[in-house]
Amino acid sequence: MVLGLRTKNRKSPTVQVDYLIHVQEIKPWPPSQSLRTLRSVLLQWENGDRSSGSTSSIVPSLGSGIGDGKIEFNESFRLPVTLSRDMSIRSGDVDVFQKNCLEFNLYEPRRDKTVKGQLLGTVIIDLADYGIVRENLSLSAPMNCKRSFGNISQPVLFMKIQPIDKGRT
Repeated sequence: MVLGLRTKNRKSPTVQVDYLIHVQEIKPWPPSQSLRTLRSVLLQWENGDRSSGSTSSIVPSLGSGIGDGKIEFNESFRLPVTLSRDMSIRSGDVDVFQKNCLEFNLYEPRRDKTVKGQLLGTVIIDLADYGIVRENLSLSAPMNCKRSFGNISQPVLFMKIQPIDKGRT
């Protein structure tokens, strides 16, 4: 009987992938004079309702002037992602996925740690734009800052996405 052949060639509507996200740095920093006085910052990440976490508190390295420094995180986290294929778009051999956002929020932590602290900026990366990552991918994304800054460059988050092969340890 030939009933099962047709479903064998069909693509599954979802794909489960595991990524290793390596958050490198944010630069240039600080984007304004008021942010030169920060003692520490932390980066919180969130992907949907189930995956979230944060980096350790980091002290920004300030350069000689505004926008000369950077915030070095050099931290990694594992991120399991379910990508949903967009079945409404027919694109031949290329997979098109529905939006799946990884959101980073930069906070100045409070000393009492009862509240998150002051939100300084946000970076949103749509993982659907990159699909199934097969080799290391370096990304940079502009940060939307909550405090306005004049003619200084917008801070950028630099990171790497590395696929995790479930067959290897």
